Amino acid sequence: MNKLAFLFIFLVIVLTGCKSTGKPRVSYVQPSANTPSATFIGEESPQKIFVKGHEYIYICKVGEGHQSKDSFNTETRIALGKAKFSVCYLEGGNFSEIPFEMELKNETTYQLKLGEHQYTKVNFYVVDTQTGKTIIGPMTVPKDSLFEPVILY
Repeated sequence: MNKLAFLFIFLVIVLTGCKSTGKPRVSYVQPSANTPSATFIGEESPQKIFVKGHEYIYICKVGEGHQSKDSFNTETRIALGKAKFSVCYLEGGNFSEIPFEMELKNETTYQLKLGEHQYTKVNFYVVDTQTGKTIIGPMTVPKDSLFEPVILY
C-alpha cells in the first residue's frame, strides 16, 4: 500500500472521530426565586495536616440534573413537593452517593452535616436550621473509590 493511500485512510479514521454512546450530563437548574422551595446547604471540613480533611458533603443531583462539588457552599433550592435528589460525599478518591425521595413541604433551610466516619464509611445528617432538629440521620454509607486499580503484567 502506498503512503498516500495510508495517509488518506488514517485521516478519514481520525477526522470522523468517535460517537459517544452515553447520555450528555445535564446540569441542575434551580427553580426561579418566586417558586416555593426548600433550601439545602452543604459542608466542607477543613484540611488537616497529615490527616484526613477537605471533605465535602453536598446535593450532587436533583432529578436528572447534576451539580459539582463546588456547590457545597452555595444554596441549592429544590421546589416544594415530591423531590428526588442525591447527597454526595467526596474526599480525595473516596466518593459516596445516597439517593433520597421525599416530600418537601416547607420553605425551610437545611444544613448537610458530616458526622463521624471511618476509612470505609461515612456518616452524615440533615439539620433544619430554623429548629436545630436533625430530620435525617445520622445515615451511614460506604465510601467507594473513584479510582479502580489497573494491574499491568
